Amino acid sequence: MVGLKSLVICFGILSLVEDSPTEHDVMAVAAHGYLANREAFTTFSMRYRYKVGFARSIEDAFNCRLEEGSVQADVLWIVDGPKLRFERILDPESAESIRQDIRKIQDARIGEGASTVAMPMSGQLQLREEGKVYLGFSPLMKVATVSDVETQGISLTPFDMGIMGSNEKASPGATILDLIEASPGSCTILDTKGSVGQELLTIRCGTSSGFTFVYELDTERGYLPLVTMVERPDGTPAREARILKIRSCSKQRWLPELAVVVAAPGKREGPYWTEIFQVYEFNADPRLSDGDFAIGLPAGILVNDGVHPNSQFGLDKPTRTSIEVAEKLLQRTRTEVADVATGPPEKAAPWRWYLIAGNVIGIALLVGILVWRYYRGRV
Repeated sequence: MVGLKSLVICFGILSLVEDSPTEHDVMAVAAHGYLANREAFTTFSMRYRYKVGFARSIEDAFNCRLEEGSVQADVLWIVDGPKLRFERILDPESAESIRQDIRKIQDARIGEGASTVAMPMSGQLQLREEGKVYLGFSPLMKVATVSDVETQGISLTPFDMGIMGSNEKASPGATILDLIEASPGSCTILDTKGSVGQELLTIRCGTSSGFTFVYELDTERGYLPLVTMVERPDGTPAREARILKIRSCSKQRWLPELAVVVAAPGKREGPYWTEIFQVYEFNADPRLSDGDFAIGLPAGILVNDGVHPNSQFGLDKPTRTSIEVAEKLLQRTRTEVADVATGPPEKAAPWRWYLIAGNVIGIALLVGILVWRYYRGRV
C-alpha cells in the first residue's frame, strides 16, 4: 500500500512534469488504498467477540472497560470468494435484559439521537454463495429465509464497526469516492496529524443527509480509519469509532484486530453506550472446503422465501444446511408457492353428487306423474 510519505514523493516527481496533484487526487488515492486493502481479504476465517454495554467514563469506554451487565457474542465469519458463512449468537435472556434496561434509561444515559444505535440482540446466522443462494436464520424468531438474492447483508464486524451499513456499503473508501465524484467540495483534507498523536490523513466528508464523517486514515497500514467521527447536522458528535490494534497479515494486508465505538461521546458525563470488536482467531490464508460452509438449523423452525407467505413450510428435523441443501430448501419454497397458485387436482365435491342425484330423482318423479296421469285419463 502507498503511504503518505510515498505519495508526497510520488506527487513531487509528478509536479516536475505536470501540475501538482490536487486534494481530489490525494483523496482518491486514499479511498482506493482503503478499498484495495479491504478487497484483498478474499478468503479468510475469523472468530471475534462482539461486546456491548455501558462505560462509566469516556476514558473507560475507549479502554474497553464496561460496567457489569454487558452482553457479548462470539462470532464466526468465513469467506471464500463468493461463499460466506456468518454466525453471531447472543444469549436470549441476556439480550432481553439489556434491551429492557435501554428502554428505561435511554434518554437519561445515552442522550438524544442514540435511539439510532444498532442493537442486534436477536443473533444472526447467514450462509450464501453469490449468484446462487442466500440463507438467513434468526434464532430468536425461529425463522429462516432462503432466496436467490441476498435479502440482508452482514454488519457489526471488526471492519465496519457498526457504522458503515450493510456489507460496508458506506466504508471510508466508498464514501469518499462517491462524494468527490458526485459532490465536489463536500470532502476536504484537514491535516496530517490525527487526534491519536501520529501522522494520519484526515478527511472530512459532508453528506446530503446532513451528517458528517471525519476519517483519520493510517496511510502506512491500508488506510484503515484509526478514528472515525460521526457528527449530526447540528455539529454534535453522534458516534466515535477507534481502531486500537491492527494486525499485519500476509501480502501486505492490514486487519483491524481491536476496535471500540462510543455513542454520544460529547456528553458531559457517563455512562456511555459502548460496543467492542475483538478478533481472537484469524487465518488470512485458510484451506477451506464445502464443509466449512454449513450451518445448523433446528427442527420446528419455519422456512420461507421472504416474499411469498405461501412459500412457508416447517422444518421437521434438525438439518445441517450446506450451500447444496440451501438450494434444495429454496426449490421447496418455490414448489410451495406453485402448489398454492395452481391448487390441487380438482375433485368433484360431495354436494355436486347430491345435486345430480336430486335432479335425477326429480326428473324420475316428474316422468312418473305424467305416466300416471296418462293412464288415469285413459281409464
